[in-house]
This record gives sequence, structure tokens and C-alpha cells, in this order.
Amino acid sequence: EPEVFIDVHGEGEIMNVSWNENGTRIVTTAKDKKARVIDPRKNVVVHEVAIQEAERECWAYFLSDTTIATIGFAKGNARQIGVYDIKSNKCLQEMEVEGDSGAMLPHLDADTGVLYVASSGSPTVQM
Repeated sequence: EPEVFIDVHGEGEIMNVSWNENGTRIVTTAKDKKARVIDPRKNVVVHEVAIQEAERECWAYFLSDTTIATIGFAKGNARQIGVYDIKSNKCLQEMEVEGDSGAMLPHLDADTGVLYVASSGSPTVQM
């Protein structure tokens, strides 16, 4: 069975990998505070965007072919959700999520495009 090694992060430690809906791209987050959209067939970075400031873990998910959502931490350990346009490398929306510092548990409903974010130990779900 063939193996493919994708090495486009240089020194950055990869924290998260997610595929797009049709399997043609992956998005990764790394400790260098960047999300990279990669074409795994060509082993090249297609888009790169700066994300949350904190060096803690961060997750990224495709919302569409041109937008990603990131879930991580801002400076001061405030939990943060961001939406980015990967073609223009711009942040479309960022919001800090109130509450404790528990882990955020995201779920993307690909049919509706809604990103649900629950927090471990919390009785609420953010949409």
C-alpha cells in the first residue's frame, strides 16, 4: 500500500489536519500560527493564512472551498473562533467564546454549513 509524506510545514509542528468535503484539499494548523491549505496530490501549499495568536492547539475545518473556520485560543488563553477567506488571506470574523478554559469540541454539519461548538463540561452549544 503506497504511503505519501507531505512535508510543507518546515519547522512548524502540525497540530491538526482536516480534509475538505470532496477530498481534494487538506487544511493543517501548526505551531507557527498559520493554517495551510494543501493539495495532497501535488504536495504543495495552495493557500496560507495567519490564524490565532496563542501557541496552544488550534483546529481548522473547511466551511466551503474558499473559507475555513479555526477553533483555538487568543492571547491570554481566551477561547476563540475565527472564519477566514483563504483566497484573500483575510479574517472574515473572529469571536471570543466566553466561559471556562475547557476544550472546545467542534462539529461541522456539511449539509447546512453550520459549525457547532460545544465545550467539555458546559451545558451550552455555540453556533
